[in-house]
Amino acid sequence: MIRLVGAEWLKLRTTWGLWVYVALLVGVTALGVAGTIAAHEGVWSDDEVRGVFETPGLATLFVLLLGSVGFTNEFRHGTIGQTLLVTPRRERLLGVKLLAFALVGVGFGLVACALTLAIAAPWLDAKGVDVELTGPIVRDAFAGALLACALLGAFGAAIGGAVRSQVATVVGILVWFLLLEFLVGALLEVIGAGGVAPYLPSRASGAITGGMDGGTDDLSPRQGALVTLGWTALASAAAAVSLRRDVS
Repeated sequence: MIRLVGAEWLKLRTTWGLWVYVALLVGVTALGVAGTIAAHEGVWSDDEVRGVFETPGLATLFVLLLGSVGFTNEFRHGTIGQTLLVTPRRERLLGVKLLAFALVGVGFGLVACALTLAIAAPWLDAKGVDVELTGPIVRDAFAGALLACALLGAFGAAIGGAVRSQVATVVGILVWFLLLEFLVGALLEVIGAGGVAPYLPSRASGAITGGMDGGTDDLSPRQGALVTLGWTALASAAAAVSLRRDVS
């Protein structure tokens, strides 16, 4: 299993796409932290400080897309056949993909957390804001970001394995997470089923990091993690069915 995960990492790091995602992650995280701190005036509350250190939650969208692209590349470039020659058991292959991109997600989360800390700690200190770097505010925010990145890396890979088409997968993820889920949530409110909205994928994963503040009805971080794990399991089941089909 370790060698198979290592092979997945070798495939990923030898493509330019990974480094584009890393560069985008660094840029977006840095802008997010800097913009939040620069725009604030007056006394800082604990919630406002927490909001700065929840910025690594932005990494979740990148790892979601990277996971989906990483799996669909096998179908796009026709390498799935060779991969299955090395790992004939398709469920094992799926498990390796999920684990590999969960680990990549953790890596992205660590980069985002380190960058956030490097920018925010000295800047807030210069503003006279006392931040306990080992305290619960920073610890919980970073732990949530790392967990969410791991889950969404696996979730993205599972979606990619289920859909197979790279364009359809990427467009579908972007449309759902950035637009459609909000419209569905609004519709659920209108028909009196608003309690379902926090269980949708974007809201649930956002609850892990605290970055999707939809109100008092949102899930707790632990509940968000469990629901996101459930969505990942559902997508993985769909991917397992898809992989049983002809891949030539």
